[in-house]
Amino acid sequence: MKVRPGFPVDLTVFAVGFVASALASFALVATWVGRPLTALLGPGLRLGLLGSAAVLLLVIDLRRSRRGEICSLGPHRQTPRHLGYRPFGTLLWGLDTGLPLTTYRTTPLPVIGIFLVALGFGSPWIGLAYATGFLGA
Repeated sequence: MKVRPGFPVDLTVFAVGFVASALASFALVATWVGRPLTALLGPGLRLGLLGSAAVLLLVIDLRRSRRGEICSLGPHRQTPRHLGYRPFGTLLWGLDTGLPLTTYRTTPLPVIGIFLVALGFGSPWIGLAYATGFLGA
């Protein structure tokens, strides 16, 4: 893969990695967490947990945004930029950035999406909506 001067990232490869990572993340949560929780907990309890988690995350986000903090949740790290200049680097960059909990996020919505899927109220296809929203498609 050639890297063009002034354009360090092949956006198509990045997007493919991002979408694949987002879909896989939500699908794994649905399979490994959502199915067991749906079998163990009734819908009322799961709905209460979802509502509580969503309200808590939104309150945390509101408090942090009022203090001027742009990273609402998750670790304070970014994918290393130098990956964009290496073979398969943009794919790795997309795969890393597509994970909903590993890099800067400016909204709690991806985490709420994870809760939706984990509690059995959302499809793993939420990962595609997350990726589409991030990529601006």
